Amino acid sequence: SAVRRGERPDLGKKVAVIGGGNSAMDAARAAKRLVGEDGEVSVIYRRTRKEMPAAPEEVQGMLDEGIQLVDLTAPERMLVEAGRMRSSVCFEMKLGEKDASGRPRPIKVEGSEFELEVGSVISAIGQRVNLDFFPGEELEINPDTRETQIENVFAGGDAVRGASTLIRAIGDGKKAAESIRGRALKEFRIPESVATKASDLIKLQKRRARRQPGTEVPEIGLDERSGSKLVVRTLDEATVRKEAGRCLHCDEICNTCVTVCPNRANVAFVMEPTEFTVQQVKPAGQGVDISDVETVRIEQTRQVLNIGDYCNECGNCTTFCPTSGSPYLNKAKFHVTAESFAAASFGYHFTRADRLEYKRDGHIASLEITPECYIYENEDIRATLGKDYAVQNAELRGAGEEGVNLRHAVEMAILSEAVRQVLP
Repeated sequence: SAVRRGERPDLGKKVAVIGGGNSAMDAARAAKRLVGEDGEVSVIYRRTRKEMPAAPEEVQGMLDEGIQLVDLTAPERMLVEAGRMRSSVCFEMKLGEKDASGRPRPIKVEGSEFELEVGSVISAIGQRVNLDFFPGEELEINPDTRETQIENVFAGGDAVRGASTLIRAIGDGKKAAESIRGRALKEFRIPESVATKASDLIKLQKRRARRQPGTEVPEIGLDERSGSKLVVRTLDEATVRKEAGRCLHCDEICNTCVTVCPNRANVAFVMEPTEFTVQQVKPAGQGVDISDVETVRIEQTRQVLNIGDYCNECGNCTTFCPTSGSPYLNKAKFHVTAESFAAASFGYHFTRADRLEYKRDGHIASLEITPECYIYENEDIRATLGKDYAVQNAELRGAGEEGVNLRHAVEMAILSEAVRQVLP
């Protein structure tokens, strides 16, 4: 904080920074600017460079500026002489089995004690949230609103999650903003979406298939890095426009699972946004009672299906999925051939253009598609749905008192109309 205020604390000529994260890299590079050209800065880390949690470019930047990495080393105690630090007593470390973090556990090497001459030591072994103004110095939040135990105080990001990703922090901020807006009882007239940028799916797929390297980050020379000068220079307008032109519109269309599938088993398709009412059919005397359960709206127009005939479940789409999903399992799975459908434990199959069959873990269903209606059938019900997905008539087949929820029937109807134009 003193350096941020423009002060120049006296660190001596030899400084040791303890830690291996981004905070340690920042501290070391700031210290290097304070000790001058004839000063020395070392980073002491108990594992090796490979296990350092700092971003690789931060570590390389530190090394480029002449900062020494003393790895497999841990400080034990500090020696002070005449009121000033003289050295740090350290031990060598070796790597053992992996610990809870997934990294090799550092083990002290007995008898390896040595002194590292330093004038000051900066501890940067982690970042800590200051919670002294919370009751009991503990942070509690409502996961639905992001509000803390202090009314009208909201929290998210690393303060709540610990070390996590930027996109999760942004998500927390959005949820907190929605809660604040709702509490303010104010309707902000802000459009829910922006103009579509990537309307042509085919052109975008071709564009994504071609690699276009980004602009090299402009940095000032090592001999210029003094004081508080920014290492990374600002891009000029032409370069910024060129970089922006590389945008792959991931905010509108992901399709990562489509592009990384080696067997072309994941296929993108387009469907119109739709809204439907889910209905429940219950026994009522000699007939049935039909009631509304919920209203569902599907807003996403770009969808992905998985073709079971081509998929060998290699897991490549799971590895690259930015939302930690498993597309080959989570997406609707369609089988082109009867042989593939018969051999599979779940999925959909068009036995003919106007009949879609489904099975999963022994549960079997079918959907007949006519110009006027859909006829859905499984072991519990036979129901006719209109083109608005409302139940016209239904016959229960031994279902219990709870009856049958027809959400799956509507889902099959929607999928059948969208996918018939895609599959061979």
